Amino acid sequence: PVFQIQSLKRFSMSWNLWTGPIPSEIGLLTDLDLIDLNNVQRMTGTIPEELFDSCTKLTSLEISSSNFQGTLSTGVGRLTDLMTLSLSLNNFDGQLPSELGLLSNLINLELLDNDFSGTIPSELGNLGELQSLDLSNNALTGSIPPELFL
Repeated sequence: PVFQIQSLKRFSMSWNLWTGPIPSEIGLLTDLDLIDLNNVQRMTGTIPEELFDSCTKLTSLEISSSNFQGTLSTGVGRLTDLMTLSLSLNNFDGQLPSELGLLSNLINLELLDNDFSGTIPSELGNLGELQSLDLSNNALTGSIPPELFL
């Protein structure tokens, strides 16, 4: 299996016809700095918790225009090297985890076209490096936190 390649740094499998979930064994690839599963519309499920537990060197997590669902785990806050988090055009739902505010190196946060609900966490104001924030076309409510502008 591909997951026995322990030194793999970049895992890009976009624009394919993969089916099923992301295997939990992806957590064995602890040196990954990029995961690109964009436009894999037949994959389903959630992002495995093992990814958040073990792939802590990730700088880019791009899973857009696919068919992923469920909530975004609070474990995302452990990916502190992330510079790009793109989960657009999926079926993620639930509240945005406040742990997103722990991603101090984040430059691009793209969560548009999902079913996220609730309020925008004020902790996003901690993202001092953030240059692009797109939360369009979700079910977010409440007011825009003033912390985003400080």
